[in-house]
Amino acid sequence: MSPTQRRGTRALLAAALSLVACRSEPPPPLAVEGTSNPDAAETKAPEAPPPRSDGPWFVEGPGAQAMALRARGDHAAALEVLPRVAAPEASADAAVAALLLGDSARAKEDWSRAAEAFARARSHESLAPIEGTVRLWEAQARLDAGDPAAAMALLEGLESDPSVAPELWLTRADAAVRLDQREAAVADYKRYLEAADIERAWEARAKLARALGGSGDGTAEREAAGIWARLVQAIPLSDYASEGRSFLAEGGEAKLQRDAKARREAQRAETLAELDARLSRRQYTAVEKAAKKEAAKKGLPKAYQCELLYLQGSAIFKQRDRARARAVFERAAKTCASAKNRDLEVKTRYQAARGRYAEGKYSQAAKAFESLALDHPSHSYADDAWIKAGESWESA
Repeated sequence: MSPTQRRGTRALLAAALSLVACRSEPPPPLAVEGTSNPDAAETKAPEAPPPRSDGPWFVEGPGAQAMALRARGDHAAALEVLPRVAAPEASADAAVAALLLGDSARAKEDWSRAAEAFARARSHESLAPIEGTVRLWEAQARLDAGDPAAAMALLEGLESDPSVAPELWLTRADAAVRLDQREAAVADYKRYLEAADIERAWEARAKLARALGGSGDGTAEREAAGIWARLVQAIPLSDYASEGRSFLAEGGEAKLQRDAKARREAQRAETLAELDARLSRRQYTAVEKAAKKEAAKKGLPKAYQCELLYLQGSAIFKQRDRARARAVFERAAKTCASAKNRDLEVKTRYQAARGRYAEGKYSQAAKAFESLALDHPSHSYADDAWIKAGESWESA
């Protein structure tokens, strides 16, 4: 499972346990204290504490041991303990244990065991309020176990349960692909991508592109090529981007019908996206070298040079060589001004002034900060520039 899927599962599992807690008897207290009310009848039994939805379901015994093992990420050991918790079979403890067992089995990619555990869990009356969610989990596990027909059968009838959307559409699309129902898969992938607040958008877009690209239809394959091209630019260091580049190289680019100018612009956008991604991953030396090499090419548009120089300067600056970065930023500032990229002009001038300060040229730094703030008073950097100017004059 992807990290995003695991985060979503944990949130859903927490909600599931909370719902079970609201419908079942709480674990017995470790000790029962007498009433402190002198007016209460002597025969009145103390009230049990309300069920907890913000803490562990099991507070002692094998269940608590399994919860502790899961908290440490030791799902293999938890799978050894959880079966001992499910007694009696009809108890709420058994329902919770089945849920946890299914989740731990899924964490270990034991899909068949996960599916069987979720099937047992949803048979419990105490889980009736979340039966649709548990059914969806079982369907996902059946699908991962290689049984798309069983998964599709489980998903039937879930359309009316709002709690399982939009994951229902993504899972159903995955099952449809494996059953060679491409049109249905494409429709569900698109429906998923139209939903708000989805977490697995890149995954869904890649899956949609695969479904479209393997259809044999020219229009659909052109749409697939467009999706892959956007993925390459948006997440250039991902496996999806690598897959997209392969698709484009093997005939997908021709389907886009881009002229030479459009192809050059796309390539430059990909280069900038990759350099920016590598900068975020702290690959500063590699970014500096690559940006410098690219910026040295002749005939580049000013707008492209501006961004390359900004990335090159940023890579040097993040290596804590602020004095050396200054010269690159000053060159970038002129180029960005010529390209009418106001935002990067301001940022490069600001960083160049910081370089002056790092060199101990405090008066020059102060004047550079003041000039920046006066030239661009509405920019978000203006206030900071005034502060830096004051600090520079104080150090002069």
